[in-house]
Amino acid sequence: MQHTRLFSLLETLDTSEWRRFDRWVHSPWVHQHQDTIRFWELIHAQGLEEAPTAEAAFSHLYPGEPYSDVQMRTLRKYLLRLLLDFLAQESLEQDHWMKTYQGLKALRSTGAERVFERQLRQADKRLTEIETEDADHYLRRYWLEGLKLEYAAQHSPRLLWDSLQGANLALDTHYLAEKLLLMMGAASRQGLTNASPETLPLADLVLHQVAETYEQQPPLIRACYQAYLAMTQADPTPAYRRLRDILQASGHRLARELRINLYLSAINVANALYQRGQESYLREMLDLYREMLAQGLLQTGGLLSVHNYKNIVTLALRLGEYSWTEQFIEDNRIDLPEQTQAGVRHYNLANLRSHQGRYREALRHLQQVEFLDPFYQISYKMLQVKIYYECNEIEALLSLATTFRTFVRRQAKLPQRRKQAYLNFVRFARALFMVKLGRQSSLDGLANEIEAAEALIEKGWLKAKLAQLQPSV
Repeated sequence: MQHTRLFSLLETLDTSEWRRFDRWVHSPWVHQHQDTIRFWELIHAQGLEEAPTAEAAFSHLYPGEPYSDVQMRTLRKYLLRLLLDFLAQESLEQDHWMKTYQGLKALRSTGAERVFERQLRQADKRLTEIETEDADHYLRRYWLEGLKLEYAAQHSPRLLWDSLQGANLALDTHYLAEKLLLMMGAASRQGLTNASPETLPLADLVLHQVAETYEQQPPLIRACYQAYLAMTQADPTPAYRRLRDILQASGHRLARELRINLYLSAINVANALYQRGQESYLREMLDLYREMLAQGLLQTGGLLSVHNYKNIVTLALRLGEYSWTEQFIEDNRIDLPEQTQAGVRHYNLANLRSHQGRYREALRHLQQVEFLDPFYQISYKMLQVKIYYECNEIEALLSLATTFRTFVRRQAKLPQRRKQAYLNFVRFARALFMVKLGRQSSLDGLANEIEAAEALIEKGWLKAKLAQLQPSV
């Protein structure tokens, strides 16, 4: 039974959820099917790892009866349904506004009008007092305005129009926000799926509606609209600038997850502009990360992602902010997951020392790196290549070039274009090293190859090394 849907789902429960589900199964308010309760008690007593086979479970539940696969399937189906209902209830318990809305609907049906009016006013006041907004905020507003509309139709006809307008505006805003977010998601994946976001149904109508009513729209809609334009227009600069202005002026009014989404969209646009040769956008990316860091948007559960930590260090180093980088590394390492702190700190210090030309010290830091996920492993090996190049470590670099190529090719989850970018880097680094050592006397064609390579990482570093070699050749 371990490979059934029921057991696969039970395995996802933590200890606290397991206890709550046990109470749920035994609650007479939920169901009273005794065979299902006994089946659960058997699983609960033996645990998932030692769960009985279907035949053994049947024998325990129905001693002396011949095994019935149909009956066991029915029990599993009943218990699975209970588990799904439990998970739905758990989700509802965490959604305060859905509970409030459902409670108000139930209260409305009782005819207790005075109690309903009071509860509706309180819910309306709580929603109005919320200082941040996202698409769901306007959906909740629509729910409440819809209840007001129903009530006004029976009791306050003079308020009917106001309620109708409020419900309509809230629903329009919710729809526009959700549609723009979907369009942003499609645009961000356009390179992977070859799908055009304009092919999404009603996308052109959404863009037209927002453009026509732009000044009347809340920051939520204006920010998503500008983010989408920045991601899709041939010249994203005007929309990017407007998005930055909205984030700085009104970002505090947007819900946390929405702000994260918009900031990451801005970073991706800035990176695309930087890749087109607009060097100033390197600073823009670092500024965006700093704003996110200051607002606590890079932390999840109080922890800073090792990838965001590395991205910030990399950007700051490219801008030559060595003192700030070292301070950042030391001040923020305690926010990393505990098991990664030492390794990630040493890797990023190695990167810093390498940029400062302190290559031997950088190697000592690399030797102390123990924790590495695949993302860091590739960066680790690339940093080794650079340091070995600068230190003229012939055998070490040539050996690493071979193992690095093998390592990259074995990364099944790495997109092919990304793989080629890493492979091209190590190929060009090795070729430049051969010239540097005098084992190859000509740079003919190498400069053109580096410039023309579409899939290539660290092109700036390679071109800098090429420039250093050209006068001596």
